[in-house]
Amino acid sequence: MRRQCERNESATAQHLPGAAGLFAKLACLFDIWVVEPVASVVDSPNGIDMMANCGSYAPDALDEIYAHLETHLEAVLAPAMQDASAMSAGEIAYILRVATTGVKASAGNLPALRKVVDGMIKMAVATVEAGRPA
Repeated sequence: MRRQCERNESATAQHLPGAAGLFAKLACLFDIWVVEPVASVVDSPNGIDMMANCGSYAPDALDEIYAHLETHLEAVLAPAMQDASAMSAGEIAYILRVATTGVKASAGNLPALRKVVDGMIKMAVATVEAGRPA
């Protein structure tokens, strides 16, 4: 899990700077930290078991991965936030982080996971944009 975290950090450093706009930046993070790891094991019974039970196998490492994701989410959200926003970048990042654990566990296949992740990103962007002056 720690190697996966290192790979995710490297991919984030490589790809995130090229993403333009809030939606694209969030999509980049979710692809790296959520979708791609699931895609890499979705066809493996052992991989699916490990993904479903990694909280039991390595809870500290899993918490570390999610903490890194949350940090990146907050860093991407913060510049887009306005003073009148109903929520802070940290609050939105935390909610996305927590939701991610349930999404990975409940999405039965990769298309379903992508659909839910896309919806989470749209909701986050809508929340950020709702705080902008008209």
